[in-house]
Amino acid sequence: RQGKIVLAQYQGPADPETSVAKCLRPATEHNVLGKPPRGDYWVHVGMTMAPPPGTVAREPGGVRLYLEHGRSLFVREPAQWAAATVKEIPVDLIFFPRASLGNVSKAHIRILAFRKVSENTQEDLDADIAGYREKFEKVRFEDFPISHPTFRLFPKKFVRPGEMYEFVTYVNPGTSSAQAFSVSLVMPKKDASPAELRVYQDVVESLRLE
Repeated sequence: RQGKIVLAQYQGPADPETSVAKCLRPATEHNVLGKPPRGDYWVHVGMTMAPPPGTVAREPGGVRLYLEHGRSLFVREPAQWAAATVKEIPVDLIFFPRASLGNVSKAHIRILAFRKVSENTQEDLDADIAGYREKFEKVRFEDFPISHPTFRLFPKKFVRPGEMYEFVTYVNPGTSSAQAFSVSLVMPKKDASPAELRVYQDVVESLRLE
């Protein structure tokens, strides 16, 4: 059972008619074990379960986002930035500069995990672009360079001059993953500086699926 360790004790003779399963059954349900090897025998049964999908855990050097099917995404935490979640923003993880932690009116990096519909991740980006075109009249789209050692990337810069500059990268880890990711550098009011773009590149480059 999730999050529990069960201890059970068998005491008595090593009777062939008696098995450890009998003393564990009330707690562990349908265990089938052999007879105890001696008259006084302890059995320690443990179960380790991954946290629920969407859980974020801090680790040395970064944070881990738990996904479906027991998998997780590790992301390196940039220097002078900190990971957080904001209820009003429907993404899994946000990095903020420590000086403006939790302030979405300042620069921040958003990470969203989503279930793949297909391996054609370009279609997901195209749908995002089409949605922006419908919502905003004055929006343009630009290419920008970004890289990852192994994952396929689909980047596009969304620009609403003087209002919002958003660097969006769709990330496909490959056919072994049922999920893909969107990683966005959101810049309200002004374009990103070279230093902010380096932080964004470092975050994308650090993504590791485990």
